[in-house]
Amino acid sequence: MAEIEIPPFERYRGVDSYFGGSSPLSEGVGYLVVLGFGMFFSVFTTFLVFLNKHYGAKGDETSEHFK
Repeated sequence: MAEIEIPPFERYRGVDSYFGGSSPLSEGVGYLVVLGFGMFFSVFTTFLVFLNKHYGAKGDETSEHFK
């Protein structure tokens, strides 16, 4: 039977890395993920606005629209 630790995860106290002191991915991959997701969501949002403008509700949207 496995020994139960009380409190749990006591063996990780003071440990600053779960990967043996080296990162699992390079710094370049981190930048690619952050900038890639940012660019993807900005292009996706722009595309949705374009679709809504051309195929969505017709008519001008002015400040009167929100009254």
